[in-house]
Amino acid sequence: DVYKLPDTIIRMSVAGWAHAGYDTSQIGVAVVDKDDRAVIVISLPPPQVLGWEMDTDQTETLDVHEPLDVWILTIGAVREDTIDALNILAKDESLSYACSGGLLTDTNGEAEKFFRQWLRPQEDAQHYGYDDVAIITSPAGDCP
Repeated sequence: DVYKLPDTIIRMSVAGWAHAGYDTSQIGVAVVDKDDRAVIVISLPPPQVLGWEMDTDQTETLDVHEPLDVWILTIGAVREDTIDALNILAKDESLSYACSGGLLTDTNGEAEKFFRQWLRPQEDAQHYGYDDVAIITSPAGDCP
């Protein structure tokens, strides 16, 4: 039998942040009349993933297959391209996890709360030129 080295196995616990938001150039704003009331209408485009950031302080390597030293050779050492591939895989899997957890749907909800709070009619609503706020969100698209 020929001895075959096991595959390089690295197990990690990855921590990080997925960022989602909107293309602000696509946000629509209008003031409409409804029942003699001026309503400001904010139309939001579909939310999208803007990026992902790994928290290197919280990310842990749990297990790495140890290299085997044979005379003058080191067999099974983790190559630099393996680390690069691992970082890409960590990003992809983390974004998938965030998306399945409702990242984009939550972004719509948070944006709606933000705009309602920021634009809420006050006692002196006429000063702002509207009486009510309507937020129209777009369904979240596919996550990467």
